[in-house]
Amino acid sequence: MSITIRLYQQADARDIAALYSRYPDNPNPVPGGISAEHVEQELAERRTAAFFVAVDNGNVVGTFGLFRNTGRRAARAGELIADMFFVAPAYRNGMLTGRLFTEAIEWMVEREMSENLAMTDGGVHYEPLAPRVVAICVVGRIVEGFGGNARGGAVARLVDALIAGSGGNLAGVAASVEDGGWVFRPEAPRRT
Repeated sequence: MSITIRLYQQADARDIAALYSRYPDNPNPVPGGISAEHVEQELAERRTAAFFVAVDNGNVVGTFGLFRNTGRRAARAGELIADMFFVAPAYRNGMLTGRLFTEAIEWMVEREMSENLAMTDGGVHYEPLAPRVVAICVVGRIVEGFGGNARGGAVARLVDALIAGSGGNLAGVAASVEDGGWVFRPEAPRRT
């Protein structure tokens, strides 16, 4: 099995419809199955931010979506709803589930960095709008951008401190809460 995970393309609609129609535990059960047109309509109505497909030898075997609404709920500003997660039964005992989630988190991290980071005089200003796990990844990348070597637990503690309204430092980077966001600068040299 050589599985790739990528963003949805319109040509995938037929394969997704076939996948969902084949299994009764799919995320959108419809008596008699669904068509490619139903898939396209559903993705449009949900105001899809990103929809991932897992493909094995040309066949769609899994899906995971990030949406602005589900038809039943609407996401708040700056948030997305995860839905339409499905993995074909033959692939459920492997790593595909984790790979789909990882791909979605990476997409959110890239989006967060491109939309909510700004360079400031000697530092980086970050206005976090994503879930905590995404903020942890973004802060880790910011610290690494300053040449620091950030570890997961230490980054998570720094993010928690920033969420609580205080600051901290990590791997030579000082972080503070300023102007509605978090500001990262090189840490001042320590005096001995």
